[in-house]
Amino acid sequence: MSLGKISFGDNSIYAFYDLLSTATPALMPLQLEISSVFQLVASTILCYDYLLTLRREVDFFWMKPRRSWMFVLFVANRYITILGRVPTMVGAVLATKLGGRWHGTCETVSAYNKYVIITVQIIGGILMIIRVYALYMKSKRVIFFLVSVILADIAVGCVGVMPTIMSADDNHLL
Repeated sequence: MSLGKISFGDNSIYAFYDLLSTATPALMPLQLEISSVFQLVASTILCYDYLLTLRREVDFFWMKPRRSWMFVLFVANRYITILGRVPTMVGAVLATKLGGRWHGTCETVSAYNKYVIITVQIIGGILMIIRVYALYMKSKRVIFFLVSVILADIAVGCVGVMPTIMSADDNHLL
């Protein structure tokens, strides 16, 4: 199979990587299409996974009358993840349909996606800290270490988002 100057033969994975990493205006529509397909496949797998466990969730979490912080963390972890994917899925479709006219919105969706990832990481980190803290019989050394790790994770996440914030303010990519 051949696509312009790129032929898919023995080194097809390298040719595919070259296709995705080459920044030329001629390849941009194809790259957007491939990116959109990957986004939709990932979102479909995520939705399928949620549907597989929905019945258990209703039985174990929604039918019980008591609510706790663990319930709130569970719901936040579960639904921020899936609802956070909706703008990304819509963005993937719009990027393909609108092409280059979608540049500003693409940056916004990218920044939004980073914030969702940071939020989900923080919630997941808190859930894991609570579990490990309970396993180690509420050791103060363990909780201190784990809180230090999650604070470092938050700091790294914020540093990772800063170029997106700065580029949105300057109205150009870094």
